[in-house]
Amino acid sequence: MAVAGGDYTNLELVKRSGNSAGYQIVLVDPNDYNFFPLLFHPVSTRFKEPSALSYPFRKTLRKLKNVRLQPGSLEKAITEENKIRTPYN
Repeated sequence: MAVAGGDYTNLELVKRSGNSAGYQIVLVDPNDYNFFPLLFHPVSTRFKEPSALSYPFRKTLRKLKNVRLQPGSLEKAITEENKIRTPYN
């Protein structure tokens, strides 16, 4: 399964499916971190720590057996061959 973008909903999908034996998951994102801008206000009013705005994908993905991070953007999905194309491959 290829997941394009590491936003909140895609990351939840990856976390819930990451240890399932039936899936090999590739998370494709140009950044190696998740950024959650909705927390700007709680951070600016000191209800949350600044570290809550972003965190590295590797911290979340290291516990998941069947997930790997592919840097870049998804250019094309070749469904007949079960492959994806990114700028780096």
